[in-house]
Amino acid sequence: MNDIAVASVTLGRIIGIFLVICGLSLLVKRKDVMAMVENLRDNPAVLYLAPVTLIIGLVIVVIHPEWVMDWPVIITIIGWSLVLSSVVYLFFPQNAIVRLIDLFNRPASYVIDGVLFLVAGLYLVVMSFGLSG
Repeated sequence: MNDIAVASVTLGRIIGIFLVICGLSLLVKRKDVMAMVENLRDNPAVLYLAPVTLIIGLVIVVIHPEWVMDWPVIITIIGWSLVLSSVVYLFFPQNAIVRLIDLFNRPASYVIDGVLFLVAGLYLVVMSFGLSG
């Protein structure tokens, strides 16, 4: 197995399990998460956590620059999503961030996100642990 395949399997396992846990959490504790996000919108200091997700995203895209039409591309897309969202939080004005939070902090958003996280996470777990057959 080459280095990128090892990275795909390792990151697929970690990110897959993470997404399954987060997806279930969003579906089960949707109201609690909405309240937490509502509290965050009024606390600009939280935006200083964006560099943490930026570092995680950069680690993923540097270690895993795979744009192949196979399951590992999900890992690359997640990495770039983390990078781009972190850049938005770091450079967009606070009022624009608040508008984005207001736009997406709705029950339906958490159901959709929870299902997407759960499906993507299960897919990564199945593929990275070799459970597909």
